[in-house]
Amino acid sequence: MMTLSHGRAMLILHICVLLWGFTAPLGKLITLNALELVWVRMSLAAVSFVPLLYILKQNGYLTRRVTLQLAGVGILVALHWLTFYGAIKLSNASVALVAFSTTSLFTSVIEPLMAARRPEWRQIVPALVVIPGIALLAQSLSLSMLLGLQVGLLSAFLCSVFGVLNKRLAHAAPAVALSLVEMLSGAVFLSMVLYFWQGLPAPGTVLSNKHDLLWMTILVLACTTLPFILSFLVLRRLSAFKAALALNLEPVYGVLLSFVFLKENQELPVGFYPGAALIVCAIVWHSWLERRYTPIAEEPVQAPA
Repeated sequence: MMTLSHGRAMLILHICVLLWGFTAPLGKLITLNALELVWVRMSLAAVSFVPLLYILKQNGYLTRRVTLQLAGVGILVALHWLTFYGAIKLSNASVALVAFSTTSLFTSVIEPLMAARRPEWRQIVPALVVIPGIALLAQSLSLSMLLGLQVGLLSAFLCSVFGVLNKRLAHAAPAVALSLVEMLSGAVFLSMVLYFWQGLPAPGTVLSNKHDLLWMTILVLACTTLPFILSFLVLRRLSAFKAALALNLEPVYGVLLSFVFLKENQELPVGFYPGAALIVCAIVWHSWLERRYTPIAEEPVQAPA
């Protein structure tokens, strides 16, 4: 495996985060409803991960127990993406991303609870600071956008839960095999939901719109598979703290990209900005507290699927 300098590894990681930042604007551009969008994304992502098993030489044996556990996490990933893109469709990419940025704060509370230990003050206090930020944000939004904010917060909660579970399973399977099982199980789960909800669409009709086909191809290959390969190369070179700090920039990049490509800054109320700023400040403060009071772990950090 190629060896990277620390500076080059950080640059590549930020490119990955920038590519992940495009997922929200692309979700707004794609005209499919949230259920169809996530179903197609997970199905195509699962297919794209198959050759990676051999390219990265990560094909290994998975026990039945681990496979079932990964399948359960895959369903959580599907629900996370479903609520994330649902939030985008209900409001816009910027509102959904601000809600999504609370994931690390949810994780700081959920992880110790799932480990049967009490959260520490440095995990609780920044989470409490987020509450007035969300209140400021909520009171300035229309009813539809407010619903999108609420669904986005649910998405962040689900993301934190599957992130904690993924961390426990990280050493039970190679990274690509882990992601492949999760994507495949999520796609199967959503296929069942689609079948009972509205019926499975006929082949070729889901992406009959040429623009949807283009945006979905970019979403799967450039914003899912490519950054996964790149992050696989660099995350083992970086400390857990530095990697997590860079990954926390995804919502920031996403909001800026939404302003540039979707002109969402023209539709957002003035109250959006102080609320969003307070939330971002709480997240930065939380990262600083973790850096200040917790030894930096040098173990690998797994990238978002």
